[in-house]
Amino acid sequence: MRVPLLAALTTIALALAPAHGADDAAEKELKRFQGEWKVVELTKDGETRKGDKLKDQVWSFKGDKLVPLDNKDDTATIKIDPSKKPAALDIIDKSSDRVESIYKFTGDDKLTICGHTDGKRPTEFASKKGSGAMLFVLERVKK
Repeated sequence: MRVPLLAALTTIALALAPAHGADDAAEKELKRFQGEWKVVELTKDGETRKGDKLKDQVWSFKGDKLVPLDNKDDTATIKIDPSKKPAALDIIDKSSDRVESIYKFTGDDKLTICGHTDGKRPTEFASKKGSGAMLFVLERVKK
């Protein structure tokens, strides 16, 4: 009886191992988001805004929460899946509306997010005219 039980436990442990590894990777990746990020460029439907037009746009990531510092009541929850190519990010606001996004880090200080509210996750980091996509370029705020 010991052999079948041991074999069953080993099978269960092996089945759970990849999920645990994926959770560890997501947790490690989530740590990269933490802190304050200034929106330095926003492109929506092919129109880009930069500089002074975005001067008050700072996002704070705390755990799985995203708080725009110019409107702290508009807190959202984020869910990431770094195993996707490109990496997936869902932003869920307090009304349960979801922005399906992709993201990438460039070093530790630049974060690019491209999202869509129509239920279709973007496949590229672009916001062409009429696409409905929003492309955000953020830089980490230095303290």
